[in-house]
Amino acid sequence: MKKINRTSSRPDAQSAARHLQQSAGEAMKGPATALRFLIIVIGSILVAEILVMFFLSILPPLSPNLVAFLDAFLLAVVTFPVLYLALFRPLVRQITETQRVEGRLRKAHELSEAIIKTIPFGMDVVDEEGRIVYLSEKLKALLGNDAIGKTCPAVYREGGKNV
Repeated sequence: MKKINRTSSRPDAQSAARHLQQSAGEAMKGPATALRFLIIVIGSILVAEILVMFFLSILPPLSPNLVAFLDAFLLAVVTFPVLYLALFRPLVRQITETQRVEGRLRKAHELSEAIIKTIPFGMDVVDEEGRIVYLSEKLKALLGNDAIGKTCPAVYREGGKNV
């Protein structure tokens, strides 16, 4: 028997959340990534400064103000491509990916809310400890808003009897 994989273009909250966690995990691989960026920045500035100082030593004697200006200007020009490629582009890419995944999560949340609102009976959502975190409008009308945050046995049992 052949297994059929079905994929859907509609947003799936679990896959979007999983993707967001993976993206965050890839973006924040701990101190190694931060250390790598720090080494790139320090290394590029060091190499650029060495090149600029070598270039300035070839020139005839200049006024200290002009040397300071040329040093700063050339350092900025030489380090810009490295800083752009190593820091700015990856940061923009990560922000864009995060925004895309957040959009998918927002759509999945809107779909879930629309489904819950159209269910013809009362529905609740419970966390791992058995506390009610969400009540549909129909169940809210029956139990009231104060049921949110309470455990299911406390809400659904009245005087030792099931409600």
